[in-house]
Amino acid sequence: MKWEQYECLACGHKFWPRKPDSELEKKRRQCPQCWSYDVYPESYIQELVEATKRRIETTPLGIIPLLDAVAVVIRERGLRLTPISTIRLIKRVWEEVR
Repeated sequence: MKWEQYECLACGHKFWPRKPDSELEKKRRQCPQCWSYDVYPESYIQELVEATKRRIETTPLGIIPLLDAVAVVIRERGLRLTPISTIRLIKRVWEEVR
């Protein structure tokens, strides 16, 4: 059984799930605070941030294409985030890049 802390990108709520991933049967997790489905393991969110940071570092324009870098990473992973969740992810990347 694998237990990981999850974070909601919509409201920022962090929580430990009641059931491990193996018992979900391909269902998506839902935030217990705001009921959003933009919930991912913290390790996965950190992977998104790191991938975005790498993309920004390889760009000759520096921090200017932050929005584009986040959009590309989201598209590569096949995620469909709500606008507020995308903004929170951009904010998190921005805080780590500065």
